[in-house]
Amino acid sequence: MKMKLAFSLFFFLFSVVFTALSLKFNFLTDSGRPDTGFFPLIIGFGLLLFTGLSVYHDFKERMKASEKSIYGKEMVWVAVFMTVFIFLLNILGSLISMILFIFSILLLFNREKMLQNISISLVIPIIIVVMFDFWLNASLPKGFLGFV
Repeated sequence: MKMKLAFSLFFFLFSVVFTALSLKFNFLTDSGRPDTGFFPLIIGFGLLLFTGLSVYHDFKERMKASEKSIYGKEMVWVAVFMTVFIFLLNILGSLISMILFIFSILLLFNREKMLQNISISLVIPIIIVVMFDFWLNASLPKGFLGFV
């Protein structure tokens, strides 16, 4: 709950800075057409409106809920999985490490749908590897097996 409010506050502050910076540009040209500051200002006010509503909603929700986080144990497991993932990334390679990481996270939060967990754990890392290797032409750790 506390993190949700902090996240909303961060984006609200980002929206304030974004809107303030967009005020430095001209809103309209001399002929009345939109200039370089037109769309950033519209987006800035929209961001202010929606992030402000989010902060208000999260603050109201936080005031209502006085209980502690129910996901404390799961957050610790996610941190452990992330640490193991980072450690295994260069040893096993990016593809196998991502498959194990995603499967572990899904197993923690979604034990009932094992087939779905397996398919997501295989498809998402393959898409990421293809995107990095072929589209972005960026190499990922290959591991001891020599492939991604």
